[in-house]
Amino acid sequence: MSRQFKAARLNIKMTTAEACEKLGIAQPTLSAWENEKKTPSVEAIERMADLYGVSTDYLLGRPAF
Repeated sequence: MSRQFKAARLNIKMTTAEACEKLGIAQPTLSAWENEKKTPSVEAIERMADLYGVSTDYLLGRPAF
């Protein structure tokens, strides 16, 4: 899952600091999500999907059919 979080952010060329500001979270929180140390809430995954322009399924690593 974390691989998709970081890939989606990097795909739109957004820095960690920019993502954190727009998501309203601290940088250590995003880092923990991207490094699989913590799991974001459903609401946080939805906000990331909206911000990064991807589906929640993509962020969760579900294959597209």
